[in-house]
Amino acid sequence: MKRKYILGIFVVFVLVLIISVSYAIWQINLKQESTNTISTGCFKIEFEDENPINLGSAYPTSDENVSNLIPYTFTITNTCDSYATYQINLEVLNTTTLERLEYISLSLNEKEKKSFSSFEEVSKTLEDATASRKLEDGYLDKKESKTFELRVWLDENTPAIEGVMNKTWISKITIATSYLPESPSYAEVITNCSRNGYNTTECMLENSKYDTVNLAYDETVDNNLRYIGSNPNNYVTFNNELWRIIGVMNNVENGNGKVETRLKIIREESIGKYFWDSSSSSVNGGSGINEWSQADANIILNDYYYESKDNQRCYIGKNNATTDCHFGNIGLSENTKSMIEEVVWNVGANGKNIAYDRILSNTFYELERGNGTGKICSSGNSCNDNIKRTTKWIGNIGLIYPSDYGMAVGGNYRDDCLNNYLSNWNDERCYNNDWLHNSEVNLWTITPSSRSDSAHYAFRILMDGRVIGGGNVDLSTELFPTLYLKSNIQIISGEGTSTNPYKLEMVGV
Repeated sequence: MKRKYILGIFVVFVLVLIISVSYAIWQINLKQESTNTISTGCFKIEFEDENPINLGSAYPTSDENVSNLIPYTFTITNTCDSYATYQINLEVLNTTTLERLEYISLSLNEKEKKSFSSFEEVSKTLEDATASRKLEDGYLDKKESKTFELRVWLDENTPAIEGVMNKTWISKITIATSYLPESPSYAEVITNCSRNGYNTTECMLENSKYDTVNLAYDETVDNNLRYIGSNPNNYVTFNNELWRIIGVMNNVENGNGKVETRLKIIREESIGKYFWDSSSSSVNGGSGINEWSQADANIILNDYYYESKDNQRCYIGKNNATTDCHFGNIGLSENTKSMIEEVVWNVGANGKNIAYDRILSNTFYELERGNGTGKICSSGNSCNDNIKRTTKWIGNIGLIYPSDYGMAVGGNYRDDCLNNYLSNWNDERCYNNDWLHNSEVNLWTITPSSRSDSAHYAFRILMDGRVIGGGNVDLSTELFPTLYLKSNIQIISGEGTSTNPYKLEMVGV
């Protein structure tokens, strides 16, 4: 969409760094040559460093060691009450004697590590410039500040040849800013993310400032960012099929104990109707055991489906009844599996203190991460299994939580729905504004349900919108695989619609 800029275009040219390269000792230094704060109109640029920055190596630097270099830090601030754009360029001055610019490598905020020559070429704005490259462009909200860390180094493969040895490289950063009469569109922000190398998590966080209809923070202790509403643009191509982004989940621990912010996605279509679990007739009356770590659905998802196995036997009936099942055509490819993070899944239940039909979305979130298990009974034919219950499980493929379903609601009645028990969600104002609702099928969640009379219940999401904990795990119900992506996943194209979904790519490998 073409926009009319108001208040004209303000361009700030700031001398930021002089990089001297002396190949006699293989040393690079960055040195500030201007004042620390420059202001014009509604924009302010601040530089944190007053002294020359030694990049920490007397020799060319490998990409693996770039994070150890001292960055040159600057901040752009929009001090007005209008949205704005910015573009950061790096221009090489005619006093540079280094002829081979491809040996100078750059990284802005550690997103992309590539040579100066491979950045997009843009028009020079300085009279004494010989080359100009765009490092990044983007948007500033009202009163927003953005801080950037620029690292510059000599590529490790730089040869000591004529035209390179004992040369200097001198450049200036130029920052062009302009005002927007309204916030950027969803498509514009996403395009900007893919163009500038943002990973998908960063892109969603960036977009959340401008898209308050399709994205919302859940206000839990982790304050996750979720897609909400009846049909947000959260479609992605994954495993050559449609999946959807549930949201950006904070404080997710992987199997090695590393805690990161990770993207959570769900398959758009079910892989079939299966039991959550089953058991022999002598165990819990043949109705299964509500412990996810050993559940039949877990085996289907993390063995048969994950490994694309055919000619398997899947549980499909009471008393361990089975049927043939095949996943060769819909299972995961090796490339797909490389993008999945093995994480700690929270499989806490409602326990003995909270009734399974009196739970709000935010309460579910707490219970899922709590210490309650699915077994609070101690006797009877429906409670005689000897399986040890857990509240955490480490694995690749799971199912959604009841809280995922509840917190995906949008629309004008979002607050009312979030303050209503999920067991009462046969209210079209709630389920019609929740993209995770499916009016054609029931679907399993990963969460056990604690009942005083049995140990074979788990929470299901019904076609009528309700979440109930009264469903035996030996009921035939749809499985929708759900998983977390590795943190270095990037959107490279697409608009997030079902016809033009985001295309994802793993970077930095």
